[in-house]
Order: sequence, then structure tokens, then C-alpha cells
Amino acid sequence: MHRLSDEELLKELVDRIDEKNRALFDLRMTTSKLEDVNRRLVESEALKGHFLSNIRNEINNPLAVIIAMAGEMGAGLVRDPAEFRTLSAAIQGEAFNLDFQMRNIFCAAEIEAGEALPTTAQVDLRALVEATVASFRPLAAAKGLELLTSWEEDPGVDPFFVTDPSKLQLILANLLSNAVKFGGDGGTVQVNVRRGTDEVRLSVADRGVGIDPVDHAAIFERFHQLEAGLVKGYAGHGLGLSIVKALLELLGGTISVDSAAGRGSRFTALIPETRDAGGVDVFADAGNEFYFDK
Repeated sequence: MHRLSDEELLKELVDRIDEKNRALFDLRMTTSKLEDVNRRLVESEALKGHFLSNIRNEINNPLAVIIAMAGEMGAGLVRDPAEFRTLSAAIQGEAFNLDFQMRNIFCAAEIEAGEALPTTAQVDLRALVEATVASFRPLAAAKGLELLTSWEEDPGVDPFFVTDPSKLQLILANLLSNAVKFGGDGGTVQVNVRRGTDEVRLSVADRGVGIDPVDHAAIFERFHQLEAGLVKGYAGHGLGLSIVKALLELLGGTISVDSAAGRGSRFTALIPETRDAGGVDVFADAGNEFYFDK
């Protein structure tokens, strides 16, 4: 049997201590990662709890208003034409709000289940954008905001753009909703569309409260709101921007934000054109799809 010299024995001890230290380091790193995952899970559950509390109000409140006003109109209690028109507009606004909130909830559920698959179509981009912007004008007008659109196009581009129209419309709707919600009272919200040969750059800018740069990453997390709890200055449930980010990732796009506290916000989405529209010619005009077999 080979007898180790003092030098060899010392080296063996050093090697074993180094190996033990590496194992301890790996164990500490693994423990740290597990603690981080656990912390995130706890935070996620807390955020979900806030979400469930908030969403009940976001759904119940407009429903209660719609039922009450429709009941008054149906019972013949409203006879003045001007008041009748005011109530009709209010019902339409509350129904629009409710429909928008439910579309976000259903979309979030599809994303969570992995079922939010893109359905491509040839989109009349200008018609889709203008129709979506027009649907938010009554909400903007109630806050004294003016919604403006501007267009830039490369020479000779096709008027149709191949993408998923419903997802593109929901992306724009969420960006508009945030701009109107946080854009302050009075002023403008500017929508700019830059149509390239194989992509669209869509930006929505407001002059409202703005977002501190330290919060730029957090605002795209699910259920995350810079305000929390049941008593908030702004309505919402913290899904909008997370849905925007997830839908853009499905379309191969990106989202960026340029904002600072008190200086307004500009969100810019870059959407590449989908080259393969499948075996069917599909045309979408402002969200309405028409199918023609080849």
C-alpha cells in the first residue's frame, strides 16, 4: 500500500476542503434560488388576492349602473329626451367598459392556459386603428382629452398588413385605456402609426402622471399596479400591460416605455408582419373578418 507523504496528504486535504466548499456554495446558491422562487410565489398569491378583490368591483359596479339606468328607462321614468340621451350614453359607456374588462380577463385566461394562439389575417390597418381610437373617444372626452392619430408609411407599401387583428386591436385598446386613464384632465393623447415594409411601429403617448423609471419593468407583470388595495385613485385590475406584452411576444413583437414621473408616458409597440397567412385568404376590416377560399 502506497504511503502518502506529508506533502501529498496536505494536498489531498486541501482538495477535499475545496470540494466541500464548492458543494456548500452550490447548496447556498440552490437554497437562495428556492427562497427567491418561494418569495415570488407568495407575492403572486398576494397580487392575485388583490386582483380578485378589485375585479369584483370592476364588474359589479358597471353592472349595477347599467341595471339601474335601464330599469328607469324601461319603467318610463325618463321622459325628457335630453335625459334619455344622457342615460343611453352612460349605459353605452358602462357596457363598453365592462366588455373591455371581460375581454382582458378572458384573454389573460387563454394566455395562462397556453391557448392564445395567433390567427393571421390581412388587416386594413388604418381602419382597425381608427375604429379602435374612435371607440375610446367618449371616455377621453369625459376627461377633456383629445385623441389624435398620425400616420407614416414607406412608399409603395401594401395597404393590408398580415397579423392577428383581434390581438392587435386588444394591444392598442389597452395602450389607449392606460393613456386615457393616466393622461390627466385635458390635453391630448397621441397615437402614431409607422408602417414599414415588413413591420408596424405603434406608439401611444400621453401627458399625464408618468411612471418612475424604477417601475418600468414591474408595470408589465401580471396583477401588478403601482396603486394597491380596494381604495385607489384609478380603476383597473393590473392585467392590461401584462396582456400587451404577452400578445406582442405571441406576434413576435416588443414593447418599450419612455416615461418619468410627472412627464407623461409613451408606449411603443413593434409588430413584425406575419409572412405565412395559411391556406386561406383572410381579410379583416376593423376587426370584422371575411374569408375567401383560394
